Amino acid sequence: MGSAPVAGAGFGVVNPMVRGDRPIRYLFMDFSLYGIATMADTLPLAYIPLFMHCAIGLVAAQLAHRKGYDLGLWLVWGTIGGTVALIDAWRRPQRRPLP
Repeated sequence: MGSAPVAGAGFGVVNPMVRGDRPIRYLFMDFSLYGIATMADTLPLAYIPLFMHCAIGLVAAQLAHRKGYDLGLWLVWGTIGGTVALIDAWRRPQRRPLP
């Protein structure tokens, strides 16, 4: 099991990030030439914070709805605002029911 030569780097130069003909994988990333991760390689890492942002926004919408605020408005505000929407929902007072 040796290392594959780097394309265009001259004869005998070895890329340490490649074993045989397959790149080494680290946490869902395929490192490209010279061991530098490209944007396409690290894009899946952006999904985790994006998911957490929307999940926090859904919690904010649920909290605001329990306090008597409009659920549809808070779903949009929670999805856009994330943590800011959650803090806003926590600080808002309970709404009185209409007579």
